[in-house]
Amino acid sequence: MSERRSLLKKLAILFFVFALPAITFFWLKTGQNMYKPLRVLGPKEVASTFHTKKGRKIQDTIYHTISFYPAADTGKIIMANFLLTDDSFGNKAMNEQTWRLVQYFKKNPKLSFITYTGDTKWLADSSKNDNWKVVYAPADSLAAIAKQQYLLSEIQLDSITKKYTAARRYVMLDSHHRIRGMYKMENRFNIDTLMDEVKVLTVELIREEDDKKLK
Repeated sequence: MSERRSLLKKLAILFFVFALPAITFFWLKTGQNMYKPLRVLGPKEVASTFHTKKGRKIQDTIYHTISFYPAADTGKIIMANFLLTDDSFGNKAMNEQTWRLVQYFKKNPKLSFITYTGDTKWLADSSKNDNWKVVYAPADSLAAIAKQQYLLSEIQLDSITKKYTAARRYVMLDSHHRIRGMYKMENRFNIDTLMDEVKVLTVELIREEDDKKLK
């Protein structure tokens, strides 16, 4: 039994080392849709315009989009989070999780991490690099942006303490600045899903770029 387990383990390693990169390459280079596209989150409405796909006339959809983000990250995938409270324990946990994700995706030039914070001290324990940007602004302004644009409805101002509740979620934007995913920082399954869906969205972005080159 132990020999069989050892053999299965070796086969699994060989798959991830050799077969998985080949499959990923095939995804990127073929026009076939071998994965399920991520849905677009937020309000949407049917437009009065149309586009044609494979000879079919399809009515356009107007999706909720984000306008507040660093201009340098236009056209990239953005993974954003907000630090709006002085909860040192929670902020430290969020920063550490962000750093782990930044390290994991450090070879993905299509992805940028952005932390919006109302106080420089809330990022004091984090390490930042070129793939992790920090945007400072008044907490009141960021709270409004988080709720209205990034759709983080859990952010509320406590009437007694006059402090904002924490938002321990990541919001993923595609290259068109539409919301394609939301992930709870404390939920390991959510983080695993985040890691998988970044890869799916990266494939989508590369295909869009390839299609533009062919036109």
